[in-house]
Amino acid sequence: MIKDAAEFEKDHYLSGRIEKLEDKQGVVVLTDGQKVFWPLNDLPPGCQLGDKVRLVLTTDGKEAEKREQLAKTILNQILKSKEKDGNRK
Repeated sequence: MIKDAAEFEKDHYLSGRIEKLEDKQGVVVLTDGQKVFWPLNDLPPGCQLGDKVRLVLTTDGKEAEKREQLAKTILNQILKSKEKDGNRK
């Protein structure tokens, strides 16, 4: 697991479940009972009724920074893994 993944859990988000999948929109019921109508095309692929989801709120700058950091972390882990494999031969 990525060490810095915990940092990504600190986002501002709302949790809910997919209640309905209609013609052009899905209905997400949040934990406080509010309903959010979300375009089907914007739901993650493979979503099904009852799936838990999170609606995350970030600013563009913060999102780009977090993606860059995540990419760096993943690349570093890949490189470290390859170094270990190279030392085993």
